[in-house]
Amino acid sequence: MNKYTWIQVFKIGIGSALAILIAEWMGLSYATSAGIVTLLTIQNTRKDTFHLALRRITSFGVTMLFAYVCVNFIPMRFVSFGVFMLALVGISYYLDWNGAISVNAVIGTHVLLMENGLTWKLVGNEAAMVLIGIVIAVLFNMRMPSKEAELQMDIAHIDSYMDENLISIADHLCSHSKLDKDKRHLSALLEHISGAIDKAYANRNNTLRSHSDYYIDYLNFRKEQCEILLHVYYIAAHHDFVVDEARIVAEVIREVAGHLHVQKEIEAVMHKIDKTAHEIIHGEMPKNQQEFEGKAVLYQLLYELREFLWHQEMFIQNVTEEQILAYWE
Repeated sequence: MNKYTWIQVFKIGIGSALAILIAEWMGLSYATSAGIVTLLTIQNTRKDTFHLALRRITSFGVTMLFAYVCVNFIPMRFVSFGVFMLALVGISYYLDWNGAISVNAVIGTHVLLMENGLTWKLVGNEAAMVLIGIVIAVLFNMRMPSKEAELQMDIAHIDSYMDENLISIADHLCSHSKLDKDKRHLSALLEHISGAIDKAYANRNNTLRSHSDYYIDYLNFRKEQCEILLHVYYIAAHHDFVVDEARIVAEVIREVAGHLHVQKEIEAVMHKIDKTAHEIIHGEMPKNQQEFEGKAVLYQLLYELREFLWHQEMFIQNVTEEQILAYWE
C-alpha cells in the first residue's frame, strides 16, 4: 500500500472510533452505527466526501418518510420492511443516492424493529447519529495530501522527454544519428501521461479551487501531442533523407522543441512550418523516386508538426487569467 492508502486507513479507523465515542457520550442508542456512517462517508477525495455527505442529509428525510408510512400502514413487520427497502432502493437509484443506501437501510432497520414504532425521540436519535458520522468524516477529509508537487515533477519529465525526442528526430534528418525503430519508449511515455492524468483528477477532487482543472487540461493536450510525436518518430525512423530540405525541416523541428514551454509564443514557428511546406511543394522538382518520396515524407512531417503546435495553441487560448496567475507567474 502507498502512503495515501495508509492515511485513508488511519482516517477511517480513528474517525469511526471517535464518532462512536461521541455518540456514546451523548447517550444515543445504536452508537456504533455512528462509526459505520463515518466509515462509509470517508471517500478517497474531499469533493466525493462532501457530495456523499450531502446525499446522506438529503436522503435521511426521505428515509424517515418511508419508514413512517411502512410502520403505520403495513401491520406485518417483514412485509413493511420489504416495502421499505423496495421504495428506498428504488428512489436511491433514481436520484443517484446509491452511496447512501447502506446507511439508510440501517436507519430503517432501527425504526421498523422498534416496538413503539416511529417516535420523535427515535428520529432525533437517528438524525444525531447520522450527523455525528457525517461531521467526523468531513472534518477528517478536510486535509488531504496535495499531489501538486508530484504533478509538477511529472510535467517536467514529460516536457523534457518530448524535447529530447524532437531533437533526436532533427538529428536523424541531418544524418547526425540514427533513430531506434523501436518506439516503446514513447508508448511508455503515453502510459506515464495517462497515469499523471488520473493523479490530476484526484488532485482536482481534493481541492476547492476553481482553477484546479489546469493540470488535467495540460496533461491531456500533452497526451495528444505525444500521440502525434509517436507518429512523427515512426515516420522519420523508417526513412533515410537525402534531399536538401531535410536540414531545413530539422531546423524547424529544433524550433518546435525550443517552444515546448507553454509560455512561449508559437505563431512564428507555425508560420515557418507553413513557409517550409510551401517551399517543399513549389521548390525544385525531385530528380528520382527517392527524392520524391523524401519530399513527400518531409511534407507529412511538417503537417504533423503543425497539428502538434495547434494543440498547444488551443490549450494556451483556453487558459484563464486565474490559471495564469496561479501557474505561470
